[in-house]
Amino acid sequence: MVTIPAPSQNLHFEQLRIRYEEHGKSLNERFKETLELLTPDGQYNLVAYLLADDNNVSIKVAKYAGTDKIDLIENEEYGFCSILRACDRVLEKLTVENTTSARIGRIYREERKRYDPAAVREAVVNAFVHNDWTNLDTPVFELFSDRLEVTSHGSLLPGMTREDLLSGCSRIRNRELMRVFRDVDLVEQLGSGMRRMLGAYSPDIFRYTETFFHVDFRFAGEPLAAALTPKSGLKPKGGPMAKSGPKKRAPSSATVELRIQIFEYLAAHPDTTTRDIALHFNIARSAILKHFAHLRTASVAQFVGPARGGHWEVVRHGSISAEHTDTSAADLSAGGINGGLSADILQLVRKHAGLNVSELERHIGKSRRSIERALSTLTKIGLVEHRGSKKTGGYYAI
Repeated sequence: MVTIPAPSQNLHFEQLRIRYEEHGKSLNERFKETLELLTPDGQYNLVAYLLADDNNVSIKVAKYAGTDKIDLIENEEYGFCSILRACDRVLEKLTVENTTSARIGRIYREERKRYDPAAVREAVVNAFVHNDWTNLDTPVFELFSDRLEVTSHGSLLPGMTREDLLSGCSRIRNRELMRVFRDVDLVEQLGSGMRRMLGAYSPDIFRYTETFFHVDFRFAGEPLAAALTPKSGLKPKGGPMAKSGPKKRAPSSATVELRIQIFEYLAAHPDTTTRDIALHFNIARSAILKHFAHLRTASVAQFVGPARGGHWEVVRHGSISAEHTDTSAADLSAGGINGGLSADILQLVRKHAGLNVSELERHIGKSRRSIERALSTLTKIGLVEHRGSKKTGGYYAI
């Protein structure tokens, strides 16, 4: 890249200068030569173009509703700036997307993230540093319903084998970029990133072809919401296949949310009865029995003891994920919640994590009391949570 002239020669490097100063370093008058930002004839090169404050390098994070690329629901731009800044912004976005799941036990609740943050950080940084930028092809970051894929252009360097890759033997594709990323502490010692990824995942997360290098991070666990949503073709436990006929509609998000709340109540209150749960949720006992039928079909709960005097209990751990919280206003309303205000708050908190009550009040234009009441409800059903102190903290989507 050193010998390839930049598409534009009107370049500025204030972001680069600030990053170096933040790490106790300074760029002197000869930084262009020191960092090899010039071609042999003195023009800005491709390295300089990638590190400049403004460029035409598009870096996007795409998000899909399913496991394929059919239903694109989000495609956010983080580029057109120094790739140091673009890398930071991609990492910030993936941190927000790394929602927490909780495994419910009989005594305690174990929480875990969708993917290992340290491993994903290494993959993202590597995608920027080791990408083949010769034709200004950019790395791609894609979120699916079951995984995160990080893709960079360029395969293994000539002479390098998969065994070399997995053993941590490192060969540098872009030496000039590696130096800058190391100077600002985005890269540590060579080979440490691979060891960090393999410390959290198996080697099969890595795939490569002649032109691309992929890292696939499968999300941890199956969301309980998926287990509690009927799937076609499944044989209910202890019964025959359902007779053919009109297909039943999939349950709404509010229905799945209620089943998850019932499951959590069971986990927290062993030996409870259907009467107890009906009273707790203020729902008819017949409706509770229908929800229990789904819990039993999903093999997460069972009835123990005689018909009179018996009780329901959790029979296996489940994973409560934020996957089921993509709730619409209609779903919130169906769940007995103020759909308009609650939906507005939920949407804002998802888009701007960390907002406090005063900031939400300014955004929405409702009274503080109404917002606090809606936040209380959203917190109780597990859609948002407050992090930090009362004075400086804010609300985050779970």
